Amino acid sequence: MNDYSIINSINSKFRRFLLIACEVLQRELFYCAAKSTSVIDIEFCSQGYHDLDSSEMCKRIQKKIDHYDNKGYDAILLGFALCSNGILGLKAGKTPLVIPRAHDCITLLIGDKEQYMEYFSENPGTYYLSSGWIERDAKNLEDLRSISLTAKFGMDKSYAELVNEYGEENARYIFEFWLLLTQISEISTSTDKLLKKQRKKNPCNTRK
Repeated sequence: MNDYSIINSINSKFRRFLLIACEVLQRELFYCAAKSTSVIDIEFCSQGYHDLDSSEMCKRIQKKIDHYDNKGYDAILLGFALCSNGILGLKAGKTPLVIPRAHDCITLLIGDKEQYMEYFSENPGTYYLSSGWIERDAKNLEDLRSISLTAKFGMDKSYAELVNEYGEENARYIFEFWLLLTQISEISTSTDKLLKKQRKKNPCNTRK
């Protein structure tokens, strides 16, 4: 038995999964994959998927599912929740498709829907951020911006542009609606705690 046959014999004993996920979850999912006893291949999708029409988001994810179907994986795992209804209509092929039961990535990062709803009810008007959302900034949205919901509903326009397009009264209403978000909460996960420790040990890796 040569080295390659030995490796193939060992590999055949592991379950193999493909994970298709939003890039804002990179740190958390790499951490989980590293701790897993299974072999997990990961393909990340642009953060900009969240800002697409649900049918467009679904089409893009379905294309990836179809590409990896019947490639020898035990299952295709989805690192998306109900985000923007972009998973509605997704279909599994010959490979089982596993989707988390969660409203959005906030639920995944916080831990479960009960904790999320408790915090949501006690803190209305909250905009949530995680290290992944901060790291994967607007530069990643450029290729999708022209077809995004942000552009479609004028959320990328200034107040003056809204007045010019919709009139003073409607522009004021739109801005007042956006101002309902009154606070920001940053979600800290186990990987964030490890990251802070690592940055203290290696401060040269952090930009000033």
